Amino acid sequence: MSSIVGQERTYAVGIATEASSRRQSPEGRKESLLLASLIGIICLVLGFIIVFKFQYIAGDALSRVLSGFDVVWRGQFHLAAIGLLWNPLPSLISIPFAMIRNIWPPLVTLGFTGNIVTAFFAALGVYHMNQLLRQLGITTIIRVTMVLAFALNPLMLMYGSNGMTDGMLANVLVPCVAAVYRYSTTRHPMHIVAAGTWLALGFMIRYEAVPIAVFMGFGLYIALLLSGSTRKEAEATALALWTPIVMAGIVWIILNWMIMKNPLYFLLSSYGNAKQLSTGAYNTLWITANIHNAGHTLMQVAEWTINFWPFIPVFLITLFGYLRNLKNIFPLPLLAASLGAPALQFLLLYLNKSADWQRFFIYYIPFGMIMLAYILSRIRIQYRVLAGAVTVIMVLSSCVVSFGATNSPQWGHGDISLVRRLLKWDTSYVNPMIIGNEQIGNYISQRPGMKILISQWDNNYTLPFISNPSRVVTTSDTDYEGILENPRGRVDYFLVAPPSSLIKLGKLYKAWPNMWSGGLLWTRLYHEFPDGSKIYEVLPDAP
Repeated sequence: MSSIVGQERTYAVGIATEASSRRQSPEGRKESLLLASLIGIICLVLGFIIVFKFQYIAGDALSRVLSGFDVVWRGQFHLAAIGLLWNPLPSLISIPFAMIRNIWPPLVTLGFTGNIVTAFFAALGVYHMNQLLRQLGITTIIRVTMVLAFALNPLMLMYGSNGMTDGMLANVLVPCVAAVYRYSTTRHPMHIVAAGTWLALGFMIRYEAVPIAVFMGFGLYIALLLSGSTRKEAEATALALWTPIVMAGIVWIILNWMIMKNPLYFLLSSYGNAKQLSTGAYNTLWITANIHNAGHTLMQVAEWTINFWPFIPVFLITLFGYLRNLKNIFPLPLLAASLGAPALQFLLLYLNKSADWQRFFIYYIPFGMIMLAYILSRIRIQYRVLAGAVTVIMVLSSCVVSFGATNSPQWGHGDISLVRRLLKWDTSYVNPMIIGNEQIGNYISQRPGMKILISQWDNNYTLPFISNPSRVVTTSDTDYEGILENPRGRVDYFLVAPPSSLIKLGKLYKAWPNMWSGGLLWTRLYHEFPDGSKIYEVLPDAP
């Protein structure tokens, strides 16, 4: 190993010089843009197919699109209507698309805006992955193979197309790591600021960015100390990395405090993931076995490296190489950051606050691919051909293994039904969510005088189909709770969804748990829909 990996300082400097020249090359940027455009188009086409051909709509993705829709749909720009539950960036990006929804309603009604956004982030990740591999000096054939294997890994491809945020964060982490690498070769502080900015952007997409940032910062701090930097320099660098995400977190907490009167509303809300998981709706045998069982939980977190099977060996090789040369600061923050999201999932699974969904472990893919590229960049020239061949085999086989997991009932939780329909090209499925919500929306639209209260938790997907928003009271309205508790003279009807373990978390069900079953004397059943939703008329003796 020492004869292969051990690098002379002059050779390392040569690599850095070559990397710098490649990064500044217009041909390099053109190549990266070409690959990014290719992947962006593939993801967009796949997103179009799964939405319009297979009628697949990811509920969480649509919810984020509708959060942006809430800002503008009443004809009054109301930014607080975006809500304080989801991280705000995907919904903020959705706002311009919501403003033109009358031109093409599926942007909102089918949530296709989310598919457009994730395709853009997939292209972003590919662009920066190719740029980073150029900086590492990876030859063209191997580099392009690695970049395509990264983007076309079944999990990355799926979450670059379906509107969900997991792939968005995974792709944002690539330029973040690339900026840390540039700092390690130049020691220019602006690269650390850039890395921190990407982490803050990641926080605005998903909360996994927080542990990733914490681990990366401590890894960078220790690496700088071990490389000979002063304690003050190491502290200043770590703080520079953390400052953007800390500031983003503070602003988010203040907004929760100002708007929802609870600085931790995003964490403690009855609509949040923790409350949903507490219902047991997502429990499996594995989840149950994890509760307060550290050994079982650790094993499961490690087994999810099936998303990118080379992760464990390349992690160990990168660590071994770093321990042989502590002057090179890049590997340690990379290694540490790669453990951030798995560490969070370990804690949440141990406390029964998460689910064993494949997408929660997507981050093994970008970090593992970058480690593999870094190892390849450190191999001596005489071994490069053999190492390149092994690398190609590893990355291509990782796609095959990841696909097997996605198509497995044991691993592919959340995606297996769509994957199997795609493989069979089974387009016979008719999405009841689309039909049911369109029926309800059209029914309400045909009655312009109907002043109706709708819970966005229960019937969120109905709202885009309603053409007369001024006659609707929803959760995003500032006086919603008051109207919910005292509806007389303020609304004429309630739309109530059939109860379920998740529906029962909503404010409407908590305020009036017997309404759907007809147990309230001051309401009268007005209309019932095939999906079980009911409209109740508010009678004069209502509170």
